[in-house]
Amino acid sequence: MYSILEINNVINGKIIYNNYNIIDNFSINSKNIDSNTLFIPIKGEKYDANDFILDAIKNGVEACLIDKNYKNKSEVIKVCKKKKISLIEVGDTLNCLDLLAHDNRKRNSSTTIIGITGSNGKTSIKELLYNILKDDYKVLKTEGNLNNHIGLPLTLLKLNNHDICILEMGMNHVGEIEYLSNISNPDIAIITNIGTAHIGNLGSKENILKAKIEIIKGLKQNGILILNGEDEYLNKINLNSNINIYKYSYYDIFNLTYKKNKGYYYIDNKKIKIKITGEFDLLNSILAYKIGKLFNIKPNKLKKLIYNSPKPKMRMETIKYKKNIIINDSYNANYDSMKNGIEYIIKNYKKNYHILLYLGDMLELGEWSEYYHRMIGKLINNNIIDILYTTGNEIKYINDEITDNSIIKKEFKINSLKNINSISNEIIQDLNNYNKSVLYFKGSRKIGLDKIVDNLLLNKNKKNPKKKKLT
Repeated sequence: MYSILEINNVINGKIIYNNYNIIDNFSINSKNIDSNTLFIPIKGEKYDANDFILDAIKNGVEACLIDKNYKNKSEVIKVCKKKKISLIEVGDTLNCLDLLAHDNRKRNSSTTIIGITGSNGKTSIKELLYNILKDDYKVLKTEGNLNNHIGLPLTLLKLNNHDICILEMGMNHVGEIEYLSNISNPDIAIITNIGTAHIGNLGSKENILKAKIEIIKGLKQNGILILNGEDEYLNKINLNSNINIYKYSYYDIFNLTYKKNKGYYYIDNKKIKIKITGEFDLLNSILAYKIGKLFNIKPNKLKKLIYNSPKPKMRMETIKYKKNIIINDSYNANYDSMKNGIEYIIKNYKKNYHILLYLGDMLELGEWSEYYHRMIGKLINNNIIDILYTTGNEIKYINDEITDNSIIKKEFKINSLKNINSISNEIIQDLNNYNKSVLYFKGSRKIGLDKIVDNLLLNKNKKNPKKKKLT
């Protein structure tokens, strides 16, 4: 809880009007106003949220910040005084969001904050850790993809005597992770891997490593840094600092056994069962076990929680579709995640299923885009699938590398509901033409492959004309 005076002391603003009410909540969305909320209008590329202050007032906001240079400031001041809405004038609303978030972190200094970064797997790890800790502790986590310079502070502003807070830390450029780390001051930092995500902005994996390792900048003294011991780049780092470094890897386990997308292994003489739906499920479960042990979760309970933890949506999400299987991995894509996903599908389903891939562009690869798309094309050409559906501009390089005429290539554009229905109908027809198929979706989020998945599921019970089945 903050008074208006306390807020102003943190952000060094100028109080225009004070109704002396207490603030419990913070929002950057004028439509999302709870009781006792402070509205923080952020200037974006397309919109200036100062334009929505009056909307926030209509929706019951208790207090607002306002940019001192806002063109309609006088009108807002007049309305706030009339409606008795607290108003603070500031120079930079985004900076105020960060200052308030950091202050609330200091107010909740006893909360153990776990910061997670890496090229792939941040959300999967976050959700897994949340599921194994939430029963024994009061846990706050990053919601959705709110892992940037706006989303992370908003999460910190929800801290209220939580035991644990699990934060994703995303980035596009050097310096972003350091900034997020300094705001949140994590007690435990996790780096999942160093891949090709954002290589277009950073230029090389070495630079990506430098950007990810920034997470230690705000790490508390004697904090814990946990690294993926299977990652060649993370194994190269040599940190001379007062932090404790731990690694998780396949060397932590023994007697690993796989059987039909399930498996088990032994760690600390405990048998851990896992569901395997992707390349990193095994490593993620090892990390989860170690974190659970660190927080004194009872072993038998920990085993059950690891096995029963649900997958985040659109991340190797397995869906039964009549006699077929749809694997929705469409949340995002870079070369490493697409390569691993395709290899996993081929390895685990090729023997008993027809393989259909629906791939979209991998974005943010910059000058590396053609190279990495061609690498995916070579991978597909060497393994031979049944049908390749594609959407995007860079996807042409994948198609260029596929010389095997037995692979059917179908290129689509996703630009309207009518168009999505047409694509879905053609895919449904193809699924009906085979005995059993696995259809794997992978592409960067902006491509919109999730719209096709959603449409397919809506049409799941739609009757289609029978076709002669291919074998």
